[in-house]
Amino acid sequence: CNLFVVVTGTVWTPTLDRGCLPGVTRDHVIQVMRRLSIPIRKAAVRPEHLLEAEEVFLTNSSNGALPVRAIAGLRDDLPGARGPLVGNIQNRYALDVERVAVLDLAHQGAARPGQIVPQARD
Repeated sequence: CNLFVVVTGTVWTPTLDRGCLPGVTRDHVIQVMRRLSIPIRKAAVRPEHLLEAEEVFLTNSSNGALPVRAIAGLRDDLPGARGPLVGNIQNRYALDVERVAVLDLAHQGAARPGQIVPQARD
């Protein structure tokens, strides 16, 4: 998974040479933030960033953007469930994933959710 820290409205995430994992989900979430005009900085995330953070979240392929509730030994007052910025990213990410799934189903000739498919006649 990858770490993202929100400090004064800017999202900080480590660079790939600082232990960050290259991945599709990280790249997609960064694209989502750019489309939403959320400032992002790829740089070292220092302990003071974690102390000043309004929101912290992780990304992985199973969950997309996953909010952090606490950082052991440092913080236990993070919004956790859904801070405003992470909630916005989660919503957009989910819409993108749904859109890709529908396009994939359409490409395969399968029915889309809610589509009425006539029964074959004997």
